Amino acid sequence: MHERAEPNLADDLKSLARDPNTQASALLAVGPALWRLVSNISNVDFLLEVNEEKFSMIFEFMQNYGWWILSLVGVYWIYFNWSNRKTAHDTSSWPLVPICSLIAFMFGVLLAVRATGSVPNIVTGWGGPPGACAALFDTTRLTSFKGKYKVALACGLEDATTDRLEDTNITFSKPFTIVGGGQSIVAPYRQSMTDHIKQLSDDAKRKAGFDPDKPPFPGALIVQVQTPIWHEPVLVPNDVAIEKITSLAELMRLGGKILRPQYFM
Repeated sequence: MHERAEPNLADDLKSLARDPNTQASALLAVGPALWRLVSNISNVDFLLEVNEEKFSMIFEFMQNYGWWILSLVGVYWIYFNWSNRKTAHDTSSWPLVPICSLIAFMFGVLLAVRATGSVPNIVTGWGGPPGACAALFDTTRLTSFKGKYKVALACGLEDATTDRLEDTNITFSKPFTIVGGGQSIVAPYRQSMTDHIKQLSDDAKRKAGFDPDKPPFPGALIVQVQTPIWHEPVLVPNDVAIEKITSLAELMRLGGKILRPQYFM
């Protein structure tokens, strides 16, 4: 008579791999971790802009704690199946149904947020002393970018005859580390922007009949030129030297991001 061979480790692994319980537990262990990775890479938490408070709370919980709780449950489930591999297994496939549905729902939420989410307005105030632009940013929603980017302020003159992205008469501030809270930034005008403002002022004085190169005599009419300034929050890649960038379009070509819905990509 032939003796029955004892199953070895390879046989155990093959048996477990065919077991629906093991397949479900493996999916539960890996699926939420993969979901969190995709969520982090796509910066979906930054794009989340919904009015439903309950949805926001659930999404935030899944981002922070829920994904690894589910993964730990899956790991423990795998360990339980391995520890009981010598005993009879329930070969029914019902556990796969809710687990697959859960993971599909989680990724569906990511797609929905990506498709319908919007870039939040992080500028809470702006202004600045003469010769500089300044703004206050709320960087709470930018924390998922802090590993690869720094935040900076870009500003320039409102000009309906010039493409803002291609305008080179603008100013960039120094890049700042994203701290996840209020961030005040001041940027002295670059020389090109200062020269452009002076040129506009001189042109206005000439149109008013004044010589811009001569100081006004006592009692003369003073011509003041209003120069509206736009302010844009931008993300600058850590390996990009912002002092060498001359336009918003160049910043985008180098991997930077403009934090406005019409420009964000």
